[in-house]
Amino acid sequence: MNKYLNKYLRSSILLLMFCTSLTACASAGEEYLFDAAAKQQAGETPVKETSTQTLILTTSALEGSTAHRTAVKFKSYVEEEFGDRFEVAIYPNDTLGKLDNAVSSLQSGAVDIRVGVPNTKVGGAVLWAPSLTDVSLERLNELLQGGELRTLLEEGCQDNGSILLSVFPAHYRVMTSKEKVQEPADFSRVIMRTISGTGAEAAYWQSLGVYIHSMDLRQVNNALQMGIVNSQENPLSITVSYGIEKNQNYVIDARHKIYFDSLQVSETFWDSLKEEDQKRFIEIAQKTEEYAERVENEEESLDRDILTQQGLEWVELPDETRRWMRETGGAAAEQSLRASNGDEWMDNLLAILNS
Repeated sequence: MNKYLNKYLRSSILLLMFCTSLTACASAGEEYLFDAAAKQQAGETPVKETSTQTLILTTSALEGSTAHRTAVKFKSYVEEEFGDRFEVAIYPNDTLGKLDNAVSSLQSGAVDIRVGVPNTKVGGAVLWAPSLTDVSLERLNELLQGGELRTLLEEGCQDNGSILLSVFPAHYRVMTSKEKVQEPADFSRVIMRTISGTGAEAAYWQSLGVYIHSMDLRQVNNALQMGIVNSQENPLSITVSYGIEKNQNYVIDARHKIYFDSLQVSETFWDSLKEEDQKRFIEIAQKTEEYAERVENEEESLDRDILTQQGLEWVELPDETRRWMRETGGAAAEQSLRASNGDEWMDNLLAILNS
């Protein structure tokens, strides 16, 4: 995307917001901006000019989801801290483009802030940590907060034109299915929805004897109803946000993969800030991270209750099945990641995860 197209994209977004404000319903005593302008010409109270800068925040999360609520809290922190200097406009549910588009938009400065998983080599590979190593979830969260792993994440984001301000707590993803899965032989009955038909995800499931079908998350419920797939895997929060549990019978606690969100700002916006304001944003990011941890823990408990009330049966996998998944699926995922990133890079990541 060249710089003129980037400027056009950002201008279009702001123009859309401006036009929306012009056409908003003038009920309850409100007035249209055109009415205010007419009064100004008539000598009445003039329209007050403002120098407020609108910051565009995007997320893949649905409105009302945990990640969206965290974005709303970040917005409130920013506007409370900076007053009229900044306002944050939130675009959930990939309104302004999916993950790959979000990266280019951050690079160009068309989007200022992103709440979501870091779309970097390290960000993608570390999601497979439970299948690649024996690292615990608690240790993973420690590594994501500081040290070599955090440095690699920050460097990857900078290469993509963004500054990583916060990493929110990681959680295990769960597998849901219409089929009860407990033993290795059961996986042959699984038709798994995947994001892609290639890469580590496809290699992992296919090595377990699973049939895969790649599709957008928004297509999953229809695909489940039509029998195109019978299983999917996601964080609990996403599973419940999309109502996927209504078309599933079992929750399999696979613990094969994690998910975590992060808070990134575009390098363009960051470099425009004075050092003092950068420090204020870092403090806001820390407060947002603390809020995310509280709300995610609360939501996880609520989501478990929702799945149980929906009638889904929770399945704890035997240790033998987990070990087989790790030795078979984990090895396939690692081989795919090595093919994409190189042996030296992969060896370094595994050493960090095992530290």
